[in-house]
Amino acid sequence: TLSATSQSGSTFSGWSGACTGSGTCVVSLTSARSVTATFTSTTTPPVTSTSSTSFGVPRSSANIFISGHSLLDDPMADRMVLVANSLGAQAQYNQQIVLGSPIRVRTKGNDPNVTTWPGYSLGKNRSGATGLNVINELRSPQTIGAGNKYDALLITERHDLLGPLRWEDTVRYTRHYHELAIVGNSQSTTYFYEPWLDMNKDNPAPWIAYERQASPVWKCVVNRINTSLQSEGRSDRVRSIPAGRALALLIERATTGNVPGITLGTTRQTVDSLVSDTVHLTSLGGYYISLVNYASIYQRSPVGAAYPSGITATQAASLQNLAWEFVLSNNATDTSMSMAGCQAYMRDTFCQVYSNFMPGSAPSVSSCQSDYTQQNYNNPFYFSTSTDSSYWYPAP
Repeated sequence: TLSATSQSGSTFSGWSGACTGSGTCVVSLTSARSVTATFTSTTTPPVTSTSSTSFGVPRSSANIFISGHSLLDDPMADRMVLVANSLGAQAQYNQQIVLGSPIRVRTKGNDPNVTTWPGYSLGKNRSGATGLNVINELRSPQTIGAGNKYDALLITERHDLLGPLRWEDTVRYTRHYHELAIVGNSQSTTYFYEPWLDMNKDNPAPWIAYERQASPVWKCVVNRINTSLQSEGRSDRVRSIPAGRALALLIERATTGNVPGITLGTTRQTVDSLVSDTVHLTSLGGYYISLVNYASIYQRSPVGAAYPSGITATQAASLQNLAWEFVLSNNATDTSMSMAGCQAYMRDTFCQVYSNFMPGSAPSVSSCQSDYTQQNYNNPFYFSTSTDSSYWYPAP
């Protein structure tokens, strides 16, 4: 028999899993069972602005398709749904999760030389099954209710950045996925979820600095696609969710200041509460990033949202407020570098930054600089109006 007791600043919303409703939960343990208690914060939101921004008009509903790996794996999407529903918004999703994968594997498949696109049928979907045909699902959805269309694509790349950007063709495969979403719904928006690298949990400061310098490179992927879309006279755009930079802000605040419910006795204890190994998130860290995703996609404050059992009202309020602060700041300060600017940033800054952070596993600085000096399509940030149309992959 289970009972739920809310702390000050929260109310019990109900059970899910093996129990439903809001009364006492009685579970017969004849087999492995799972029960979740959901609590809703009653803290007064300090910021509730939902005005239209350059990132879009605030949404009240979203049908989201997710393509990613372990940094977007369960229960990230379910947490977004929990947050949205508790704030009166609608959310549905399906997903394609292939652990450790670049976007190339989730589109072209394991053999980049094939002429078909078997990768779109790889990975597990929302139910945990495999074999969902993503091409058909995006064009004509069958799993989110009759007549519904996906209006958001949330997609991420493998987290080692320079490897997939140069050798896994991040830019072109991201646009290929975006085009499928647009075929299914011309009003759909693609959100590029910026991943993050492993960290030293005893001394996260170098990782924090690295993620802040890596974020402009991920944004250049978005800018490269949008440069072509604009050149073609199209109004659709890809947008960035700087999840790695958002996580860096949380870890910096929690380890150098005092975030109520989050900051613990030592740096290591604090980071351990947010990151399970050196890159994957705990329930607490994952909840924070789900708040960032919700606020970025819906352009609404997550303050006052429900939160899973195991997270206190104080922790939830701290994470909700920080997530909204981050998204508002990102909206206000977001800028788009030109392709010339992206190339210069790689040559003059990031090639050395990456080498310093990844000694022994990064390409040489001179080799990296050469990649972003050449003026041809081996440079991911090269753009030529006259030949651009021939650069992109044809539709499957």
